[in-house]
Amino acid sequence: MEDLRLNLGEFPEREIEHLFKSAKSENAKFPETSKILVDTAEVLEKKSLFFWAAIGWEYEGKFLLMRQKIEKDTSITKEAKDAFLKAAENYAAESEIYRQNRCFRLAERSKSDQEWCETQAKSITG
Repeated sequence: MEDLRLNLGEFPEREIEHLFKSAKSENAKFPETSKILVDTAEVLEKKSLFFWAAIGWEYEGKFLLMRQKIEKDTSITKEAKDAFLKAAENYAAESEIYRQNRCFRLAERSKSDQEWCETQAKSITG
């Protein structure tokens, strides 16, 4: 069996820490947390770390949906939908990298994540 090594970039420890702290904080302040999630996802995208960027956008979409329910603010729906669509784009980019490197199971998993995010975006009404 051949050892497969993909050059997917350096593990973004600081950015991942920001994502998890922001997403899991029970005392989250909506505008600040949303900004951290978006800023972190954008940094990860620029580094072509598509999986982690997708996680950031997915967290942002979930966070915005939670915010919408609490604040009863329907203007947030487009932002949530856009966040899920950006997550889907990043999962698609990750899937393509895996496909090009003949990592078909990983490509399938990323494609599944992409489809889930697209479904979430389509299910958002308002």
